[in-house]
Amino acid sequence: LGDADVVVAADCVYDDVATEALFDACGRALARRSGRIVVVALEKRFNFELPSLSVRAHGYRTFRRRLEEFAATRLALPAQRLLFD
Repeated sequence: LGDADVVVAADCVYDDVATEALFDACGRALARRSGRIVVVALEKRFNFELPSLSVRAHGYRTFRRRLEEFAATRLALPAQRLLFD
């Protein structure tokens, strides 16, 4: 990331493994540079899951859990959820 002050990620939450990796990368990025900001934009996408015969938003629960953990331990500014239509 070099000298970047802002990290932007969009439409990148699809499953639990990738979501965990995203938060690990964000944690490293924030730790390496004081004042760096991470902005993540996502749409809660629902997909049919054949093994359980249900509709799930893969990665979304993990995203929310990790965001709450992040907010509790690392952020000078609180994480914010922005609702829009």
